[in-house]
Amino acid sequence: MKKILLTFGAGLCLALSAQDPELSAVTEKQDARYKIKEEIVFRIELKDKDGKAVPGKEIAYEISGDGGLKRQAKFLSSGQPFEVKASLDRPGFVLLKTSLTENPKIRMDAGAGVEPEKIMPSTPEPADFDAFWKKQIDTLVSRTRDMKVSVREIDAGPKWKGLCKMYDIRLEDGVLNATGTLAVPEAAKGKKCPLIMMFNGASGIGSGSPDSMSQAVNYNAIVFHMNLHDTSNIVKKDEIAKYRKLPAIHQYQYRDADDPEKYGMKDIFLRVIRCKEYLKTRPEWDGKTIIVRGGSLGGAQAIVAAAFDPKVVLCVAGAPAMCNHRGDPAGWPQLLKMSRYATDKTRQEAARKVLPYYDIANFARRVRCETIFSVGFIDTACCPSSVYAAYNVLPAAKKVMNEVPRGDHGGNLDRSKDAKPGVFGYGGPRAGDVAREAFRQANSNNL
Repeated sequence: MKKILLTFGAGLCLALSAQDPELSAVTEKQDARYKIKEEIVFRIELKDKDGKAVPGKEIAYEISGDGGLKRQAKFLSSGQPFEVKASLDRPGFVLLKTSLTENPKIRMDAGAGVEPEKIMPSTPEPADFDAFWKKQIDTLVSRTRDMKVSVREIDAGPKWKGLCKMYDIRLEDGVLNATGTLAVPEAAKGKKCPLIMMFNGASGIGSGSPDSMSQAVNYNAIVFHMNLHDTSNIVKKDEIAKYRKLPAIHQYQYRDADDPEKYGMKDIFLRVIRCKEYLKTRPEWDGKTIIVRGGSLGGAQAIVAAAFDPKVVLCVAGAPAMCNHRGDPAGWPQLLKMSRYATDKTRQEAARKVLPYYDIANFARRVRCETIFSVGFIDTACCPSSVYAAYNVLPAAKKVMNEVPRGDHGGNLDRSKDAKPGVFGYGGPRAGDVAREAFRQANSNNL
């Protein structure tokens, strides 16, 4: 029997044979948006490869929602869609999970948002948030004078020969090392360029994405791809597993979250600052334009970069992580549910006090540049409620949220002709427009 592997974004993989039926689960409303206390209607169907209903099969479903909504049940498929109904008495999201009992790999999810524009963070804003981060940044800056800077040209590959140069950047100050790769377009030689900073998601090891070279050439920008950790920038695939086992990297997102000075995310946030400040010294930079981009934990880093710097003119954050740590549900990494904090009340209480200083919703409160967010309604990694909690406190005069009703953490289960991109597919065209215009203005007398 011929096997077909269908992959729908991160975390949802259906292993089907050509004869297996397919589950569909959608909301009655195409935009999957509802009012508080309005009835939400999900429709579940089981069809064969020709689109005909498959009756008599047992289907299990689980429905959960913000505020404690949760129930499970089973039903037999028929010639008509089966309806599952729910509602919320508060702003939030509802998630429906379905699976075929005889083959649980055949499954489908659907989500609905209930007045998400009214969701507010549960994590408090510390009165000394700015003072805490000023102290961290001032300490970082105090080590700049003795910082060792290594800039080494590396092979960008034959595709980019004559179009772009790539540099391996390493910044060492004796306490914190920060690294990344910088793509510089050849056509911009002798000219001033905007800066684009790209950030890795939580599982990222190394840097040097080909996308950085593509953006450099197409946008006339210098493009820096930051390495999340202190590793080599150019990492072979067979080395990634080894790096992830290193003590400094393994479960870094949970390490020492009960100590604000030792929490594993502190170094990553400070690397963002260190790299950004170094890049401002590059002779190619136009002196006024910084664009920051990333998805998931990369989106969180983009918001950190934008929070304290008026030179950042555009922030693109796709389904950002680390939002609303004390929410229910909380965003990635849902740290307070980890056993080391959930079972140790002393550590849990300490972590609850630390996490607000690392909550992206509190950084978002300080972002005033143009900002582009995206959110997936069935994203269980960076849950939509947490993303909206950060978005809704953004003071930026120009901001937009791209909703993907059938979007998980990366993909979009909607396969229709007019389907939207997944949550990480937004902001590119706008970044290009802003960068090209900045390049034109900076070099108007030299073009």
